[in-house]
Amino acid sequence: MSHSARARALYLHVGRQVHTERKNLGITQEDLAHRVGVSRTSITNLELGKQQVPLHLLYEIAEELGTQIDALLPRHDELKSAEYVATPERSQFSQQELPPQAARVRDELLKKLSHP
Repeated sequence: MSHSARARALYLHVGRQVHTERKNLGITQEDLAHRVGVSRTSITNLELGKQQVPLHLLYEIAEELGTQIDALLPRHDELKSAEYVATPERSQFSQQELPPQAARVRDELLKKLSHP
């Protein structure tokens, strides 16, 4: 796996973990964004693996989610796995029922993530 593919896999994994932890706590993206001082769009992009998250922000997010930062990070062997390569078939966001326009935007984002 190339360096850029590993970086994409890392951010995709972190985003999925943040999404899962946030949903488990019943916190909205807006609430989490307010608590850590970023926009809701930043949380959305982070959860989609589209935005690189500064280390200090990841610590704040982990704290707000009531977890340790390492719970949000992949193990070394997970980064080598093709499981974290963004494809529409593998994305947790591809199975959600969305309005047609939102589904098109989601599909375009997933396509960009999987084919840089």
